[in-house]
Amino acid sequence: MHFHGPHYTVTLDGKKLKTPDGHPFFLPTKSLAEIVAIEFNSQVDYLRTSSMPMFGISKAAIDVGQSEILKKNSYNRMHKFIRSDTVR
Repeated sequence: MHFHGPHYTVTLDGKKLKTPDGHPFFLPTKSLAEIVAIEFNSQVDYLRTSSMPMFGISKAAIDVGQSEILKKNSYNRMHKFIRSDTVR
């Protein structure tokens, strides 16, 4: 885990991580970076991303936040869900 200005990042084999869409993997808080680092450190022979929920949520949030199309699509899906499936 490394501090870069107002953000934290996790490195793997000394390399900075990127999201699937190629964005830098920066996290807003030290606590979140520590949790993601723990998820990486708990991997044994190979990376099982299915056992790394905070890493998955974080990289998805970064990619969605960088794309106007994904932001709009996510907003529309949440709005549809809230209107139909939430308790009123």
